[in-house]
Amino acid sequence: MVSTALLIIFLVNLFLGTLVFWKNKRSSTNRYLSLFIFSAAGWALGIFALLTKQISNLNFLGKLTFGFATLIPSSLVLFSFVFPKPTRKLTHWGTFVIFAPALVLLASLSTNLLIGDIQIYDGQINPTRGPLYQIFVLYFIVFIIWFFVRLFLKYRIAEGKEKNQINYVFLGILLFAFFAMGTNLILPAFGINQLNSLGPIFSVLMVGSMSYAIIKHRLMDIRMVVAKSITYSFLI
Repeated sequence: MVSTALLIIFLVNLFLGTLVFWKNKRSSTNRYLSLFIFSAAGWALGIFALLTKQISNLNFLGKLTFGFATLIPSSLVLFSFVFPKPTRKLTHWGTFVIFAPALVLLASLSTNLLIGDIQIYDGQINPTRGPLYQIFVLYFIVFIIWFFVRLFLKYRIAEGKEKNQINYVFLGILLFAFFAMGTNLILPAFGINQLNSLGPIFSVLMVGSMSYAIIKHRLMDIRMVVAKSITYSFLI
């Protein structure tokens, strides 16, 4: 049941991310949002592959899954700089600085500093956590808070359609982050792994909120007929 839900979530996020990217692939807003959605999709696919043991090398799958999750906070912070419209030009150096923690953590996946061996017991994923895991938790929490603070400040000065767009993006990602961080970040930090396969499933809350914003408030300027297909494909 959980593995089926993860596969569906992967396909829905893949579709939404592709739609956002190809709508305007030259737009930094579309690129950063699609990177976030693709990262969430990859995270779901990785956990699905772990639970169903699609390949025998579970350690590789586990590190690949962590790699996708590592991209989520940085991509969200970058998105907050350009959504609903850029407030100031983000230089290449600024972009690099925001991505630097993710790059360091990604590089650490070639070792056992972040996670080591992966074991699966009764649908429960049990990674061996290395000395950098607490840094990973800190990075995730700080960047997610940074994203919401920036979006909240933009919400306070926005008007009309932009205010509505921020509202639904904020709500959808807040619900997703709250539940996913609880099951896959906070509880595992205390050795509780029973729910750590559920995190990506909560992205359904984000997809639902964004789909509504696309249809009702023309989020990302995606045409209504295409947006309806997102909602329909998810309901199936």
